[in-house]
Amino acid sequence: VGDPTPELIKLYSQWSEGGAGLLITGNVMVDPRFLEGPSNVVARSAEPGDSWRAWANACKAGFSKHGLRQLSLVQLSHPGRQSPPSVLGLERPVAPSDVSFKLPSVGIQIFRGPRALSLQEVEELPGLFARAATLAVAAGFDGIQLHAAHGYLLSQFLSPHTNRRDDAFGGSATRRQKLLMDIVKVTRK
Repeated sequence: VGDPTPELIKLYSQWSEGGAGLLITGNVMVDPRFLEGPSNVVARSAEPGDSWRAWANACKAGFSKHGLRQLSLVQLSHPGRQSPPSVLGLERPVAPSDVSFKLPSVGIQIFRGPRALSLQEVEELPGLFARAATLAVAAGFDGIQLHAAHGYLLSQFLSPHTNRRDDAFGGSATRRQKLLMDIVKVTRK
């Protein structure tokens, strides 16, 4: 868990050599404590290792073959309450509020009930995304995409159904989007 594997690097190289003009990686986790799955790539530091550089280079492997300007972005994510027990062990997932993820018509649920993030934990999140963005660009990627959809943590903060906070990060639509906007600001630096 963590670094891009040789198989992943080869896959992106094949896509690039196929002539893709834009490659966006899948779900790269910003916090190694909370994963979406057991094989997630994780941005653990701001310094890229060889596998990160190889991954970025693989995303541009088609440049010389096709004479194209290829772009590659790293999709940064935090699963929030959608972090399964298979990767958390006994720890509970985290979310803006302690609102469980329930799948309709499913008996046994896949995810444990989350605990609400403390204010300090919320305020630390932009730094995790900024560190991951720094890693992506230092490795050779052209930029990042913030994954704020599909029910993951940033999406959870945006939703009044999953964000029932009564601090600066909850309540009105403006306050619910504060975390995302704070992350946008720090990742642009």
